[in-house]
Amino acid sequence: MKRSDEFVLRNVADEYMLIPIGEMSAKHNGIISLNPVSLLLWEKLSGDVSKEDLIEAVLEKFDAPREVISVDIDQFLDQLRQMDMIL
Repeated sequence: MKRSDEFVLRNVADEYMLIPIGEMSAKHNGIISLNPVSLLLWEKLSGDVSKEDLIEAVLEKFDAPREVISVDIDQFLDQLRQMDMIL
């Protein structure tokens, strides 16, 4: 899977946000704020990655059980799919 290129990542006052551009700007009204884990996942989604790749990336940076990370990633990816943010 890979992220859509119709969102631009911006850092504003030490907060990372995704801003829709192009056709997505008509579909999504507003910006999406990212926490440190979702920022890491979004950055990893710049290339074609698997869920296992994402789990390993989070495990390298954050101290949490694999099972919790897996469930959280599933929820994050579901949200991205619902908003057409990943391909």
